[in-house]
Amino acid sequence: MIFVACAGFPVATSRYFREFMAVEINQTELGIPGGGTVRRWQRECPEGFGFSVLAPGTLSKAGFSVDKTNTETVKTIAQLARTLAAVAVVYRAGDEFAASKPNRTKLRRFALALPRLMGTRGPRPVLDLQAWSVQDVLATIKDAPVSVAVDPLTDQLDHSGTPAGRLSNTVLYLRLPGPSGYRSRYTDDHVDRAMAYARASKAKKVFVVFRNIDMYVNAQRGMSALSSG
Repeated sequence: MIFVACAGFPVATSRYFREFMAVEINQTELGIPGGGTVRRWQRECPEGFGFSVLAPGTLSKAGFSVDKTNTETVKTIAQLARTLAAVAVVYRAGDEFAASKPNRTKLRRFALALPRLMGTRGPRPVLDLQAWSVQDVLATIKDAPVSVAVDPLTDQLDHSGTPAGRLSNTVLYLRLPGPSGYRSRYTDDHVDRAMAYARASKAKKVFVVFRNIDMYVNAQRGMSALSSG
């Protein structure tokens, strides 16, 4: 199953839910939404709709330490994700979380703790580390049951071996930030190539998230490419 989504709602939710079958909730990076908001999403979204949620940014700011505060944060975001029947929870970090030896140790411990804290039958944990290559993340987390977000237009990936073979067994998560950042725009060819990669995956679920300024238009193109492929 392939989900095509925007990062957040670029249009009113009522309109968005009529046009798309998935979304990455990004406001959760700053805080947990109120119960009324969550119930409205559940009420308005169509049957079979796919959610994913960004974990609070406090986790990465704390270096993904497995301490009491972070443990409670992980459990809270996991509960929200279960309420939404979300496909995944994305743990994102910017350039400040470098691929240093101390951070590798922290990340390994965090990745191993996530299934216990989130529940093995809940949403899939996904790591998206801006300063790390996909290969670095995989080498660090090793056999932890955690997915790694990838960009098929820039990362060195295939569907037969390392690292894509490891990425593709449960949830393959594609995050597309724009060819050169948020304000850049994907061409139709870019979108078609990303969707071709998604279609070739053998993962049970593939989540494709457009995160750039033209996410709405690009996601529409992605849906069109998916239906025509």
